[in-house]
Amino acid sequence: MAFKRKWVAILGVAAAFWLGDAVGAAKWHGRLALDGGGWWRARFRVVIHNEQDRPAQGDPVAVPIGSQPGQADLVGQQAESVRVCTAGGAELLLALEGPDGSPITHGPIPAHSTLILPAEAGPHQQTIYYVYFDNPRAWEPPDV
Repeated sequence: MAFKRKWVAILGVAAAFWLGDAVGAAKWHGRLALDGGGWWRARFRVVIHNEQDRPAQGDPVAVPIGSQPGQADLVGQQAESVRVCTAGGAELLLALEGPDGSPITHGPIPAHSTLILPAEAGPHQQTIYYVYFDNPRAWEPPDV
């Protein structure tokens, strides 16, 4: 998968994270692609704010991976089990990059890596995505 790297500050698109879900949050989505007969045991919500005067149409948003506030807590998770979907349940392509910028497609995700999501939001609008992880039976998605 070839996402051209653009950082959040350059795009004017920002992401905020909540580990876990608030009371009354969207129910978990059904079977996601290549689940291997298993299920996802964890997810977090990502809210993407498009602060631009134009629609974000697949604009890549780089999300730092780590355990600090504002980072996706995916360190040590198996890359092949990460899935992203919209609030409505449509799965999206994603990319994981290691600290050196190389693609990560399988194995544990190291600290200081990056999750890259495609932002889809109207001008000055927001959209909600869910990042699912921790399915030990999930298969690695093909590179499309």
